[in-house]
Amino acid sequence: MKHNPMSGKRPGIKTKSISINSGSLSARKKNIIYLLVLVIWTVIVYSGTFKNGFVLWDDNVNILENKIIQDFSVDNILNMFSSFNIGMYQPVTTLIWGLAYLINGLNPVVFHSISLLFHLVNVILVFYLARFIIKNDFISFLIAVFHAVHPMHTESVAWISETKDVVYSCFFLLSLISYIRYLEKPQYRHLLFSLFCFVISCFSKSSAVTLPVILVLLDYFYKRKLTIKNLLEKLPFFLAALVFGLISVYSQKYVLVDTNIPEYSLSDRLLIANYSALYYLIHFFVPANLSAFHPFPVKINGNLPLIYNLSLILSVSFITLILMSGKYKRNILSGALFFLVTISVTLQVIPFGKAMLAERYTYIPYLGILFVPGLIFRDMRNDNRPFDNKLKTMAIIVSLFLIAVFSFMTYNRNLVWKNTEALFSDVTKKYPDDATGFRVLGTAYNQRGDYRNALHCFSRAIEIDPGYYETWYNRALVKAADEDMKGALDDYSKCIALNPRHARSYNNRGNLKAKLKDYTGALSDFNTAIVISPWNADTYNNRGNLKAINGDMQNALIDFNEAIRLDSSFAQAYSNRGNVNAYFGDYQGAIIDYRKALAINPNDKKALHNLEFAQKKLLDDQVK
Repeated sequence: MKHNPMSGKRPGIKTKSISINSGSLSARKKNIIYLLVLVIWTVIVYSGTFKNGFVLWDDNVNILENKIIQDFSVDNILNMFSSFNIGMYQPVTTLIWGLAYLINGLNPVVFHSISLLFHLVNVILVFYLARFIIKNDFISFLIAVFHAVHPMHTESVAWISETKDVVYSCFFLLSLISYIRYLEKPQYRHLLFSLFCFVISCFSKSSAVTLPVILVLLDYFYKRKLTIKNLLEKLPFFLAALVFGLISVYSQKYVLVDTNIPEYSLSDRLLIANYSALYYLIHFFVPANLSAFHPFPVKINGNLPLIYNLSLILSVSFITLILMSGKYKRNILSGALFFLVTISVTLQVIPFGKAMLAERYTYIPYLGILFVPGLIFRDMRNDNRPFDNKLKTMAIIVSLFLIAVFSFMTYNRNLVWKNTEALFSDVTKKYPDDATGFRVLGTAYNQRGDYRNALHCFSRAIEIDPGYYETWYNRALVKAADEDMKGALDDYSKCIALNPRHARSYNNRGNLKAKLKDYTGALSDFNTAIVISPWNADTYNNRGNLKAINGDMQNALIDFNEAIRLDSSFAQAYSNRGNVNAYFGDYQGAIIDYRKALAINPNDKKALHNLEFAQKKLLDDQVK
């Protein structure tokens, strides 16, 4: 008789579930205990997350500076579904962030709680998915625990910007469960619900587009015949995947190209993809050297390091072992293909992002690896192997030991995500010869006014990679804040030399020149900045100030008007325009501008003083 991965089960036919050590407890009560243990243990392992804040690693763009989520209106909800955010289309995730902001503003505890809540739901869904496939409650419980506490999943849960991982995974898992229910009990409502969840998953993160291929893989696993009908039922899934895939590719046009990413040939990309897949596979068993950032390799004499070529041998060895796995080949091959298909879109064959690897990419793919030992153990039990009890005991002991170790590692890894300084101090320790960690760490120190450490970090980043213009710009900001005007001017000039179209450097250098009374040089820089970036309200405001200093009030007024047109919430521009109106004797217009400035920024004492002066002058004029 041929081996059946479903132990004799065929679609539409019910089979009895196998259990281990059921004792006197009913299956329902036992499952409730399993679920309670899963939830409680997961919350304990991730309890440190509630003390964490936002990090300057996409959280600033996705949350802190994201005006769409901070104004939860119908127009902005529609905008979520019709726009991209830092090159990604994730409207459902953005909607969830909007709801989190609605609850308690920029309170990181709320955002972390939502991420953890989705992770808990996913852990429960993994338990039920395993029960559907393996038909063994205890093995399903172990699989769910491993998914809950695996250290490689910490990034998906602890990083607020990666809420999209746990959200898309939730609907991805629901879609899989519904499709399996359709296979076991062919009712189109299950297939339609699977399609619905798949679409929501794609609206949460584009990585979900691999699901239609997984459905075909499930057909193979269940020994379902490959027929036209079975393929046509998946056509809506493939069409939806195509649409969201094209949207994802199109969204990359809205990302600034990072010229600092090394260029690789197609053969290099394939070697990197192979190495990355092996990295993820090995780190399933040994999750060491975890980092928020894993840089691309540095080519030596035009070639990738030798390890990338040698990894091909290891890959061939793995493939050979899978093909020679005998009666368990279908189980092992199904798990391996699940892993490879779901991880494939992140392997950098098509280049994206600054990092070669990311731990968060394993959140769904690792399920393929987790299910393999469960399926093999179940089939060994079904075959009545004589050493089954010894094997079971050994497997349970090893599993509990690994769960304890992984839980400890994940708990400690959560602490690293406390804030930007902790996170990127860790990155710089793991990759001391890569500039990225020092750049982000320098920005964090600068924001909290620790100029000494910020200067050290940016200087170290420049030492490692002197050709990256943005680092010179950031170091100039630090020097300017620390009153090192000459040093700041030199760094802005270096940034401009590396990137002559860096408008912010011209703008900031213009401000410094104006402070140093080099009005001609300042005006030249402001003019250049406006030519490069004519939509920057700040530059018009700065040029208006310069013109006002030089007595060119009429043209200063024109610049302030343009600054306000470009940014209607620019308090300083209203205040400055109020000054010009007061200069021309238009005290009524000045009062309107000062009031507008104070409505936006009530703490502007200068605007308040000028408002009182304008009101007094207007009253004096009326008396006269």
